Amino acid sequence: LRKDKEIESFVSKIWKGDYVENKFLPGLKDFVSSIFEKVKEGKDAEARADDFINKNISEMANKIFKENIKKPDTLKKIPRRYSRYGITPGIFRRELKRIDPPQAILVTSMMTYWYPGVFEVIKRVKQRYNIPVILGGTYATLCYEHAKQNSKADFVVRGEAEFKALKLIDELTGNLSDYSSFPDNLDEYPFPAHDLRCNAETVGLLTSRGCPMNCSYCATRFLNSGFRQRSPENVLDEIDWCYNKLGTRNFAFYDDALLVNAEKHLHPILDGIISSIGHYGSRKNSFGKDPIWELNIIQSHSIQKLSLIHISEPTRPLYIS
Repeated sequence: LRKDKEIESFVSKIWKGDYVENKFLPGLKDFVSSIFEKVKEGKDAEARADDFINKNISEMANKIFKENIKKPDTLKKIPRRYSRYGITPGIFRRELKRIDPPQAILVTSMMTYWYPGVFEVIKRVKQRYNIPVILGGTYATLCYEHAKQNSKADFVVRGEAEFKALKLIDELTGNLSDYSSFPDNLDEYPFPAHDLRCNAETVGLLTSRGCPMNCSYCATRFLNSGFRQRSPENVLDEIDWCYNKLGTRNFAFYDDALLVNAEKHLHPILDGIISSIGHYGSRKNSFGKDPIWELNIIQSHSIQKLSLIHISEPTRPLYIS
């Protein structure tokens, strides 16, 4: 620990409760206590800490960390704590070490005000690899010039970027792709690679892109080229795969217009989920052998949460938010 200041700081914060309040890991305070005892005895605590982190990397990477950090100058006068959420830099560094050097790395971005985290990811990737970094996503699209000037990414791609990114990767690697077969229908796209995540207990679902409206206060029209919906059957196949193959129990809809064309889109999806759990027959894959389930929908102006709770397993609900 004395050799690795980052690990020392990390363990100290756990000891003080900065991470324990988030139920970081069961029994972690006992482990930290033993680490400090080893430090006092002059033994090699660093090796033990590293071994522990490596053994628990999957669980740690799926936790939401909260770390109080120094406020930016523009926020110093605000009497509130300033926190960073997400995996620690140490965990991110260890995950990078686990992969073979790629030919390029693609980084996405979401909310525009989260850009400091995007910058930190790019910085640490470049510290590890001397390869092109391509930035895309919401922030990169809406704040394109800011991203080009400040992110340190080698390339910044705007809008729906599958085709653009593929052509760019081909140019960088010398690969030759068949662009004539690039899909237009969302059903023809492969499912997101949820299986590459350390823990897929929770996944996000995107059953459509864009929105048919043109509200002046909304940025959706800048992010997507028109409004398209996947077929309900295709969405249900993704849920089946995640539930049965990956152990997913929590699903969140990330659509901008989930309730548009609801009778032909969302309703069949919900009906298919109910059918899969034994209420109205069964699909080719089902979300459980026991048909005793409870369907709860909390609704205000739009659906906030849909939960499928297996009554015999009250601690293992399937949530769709």
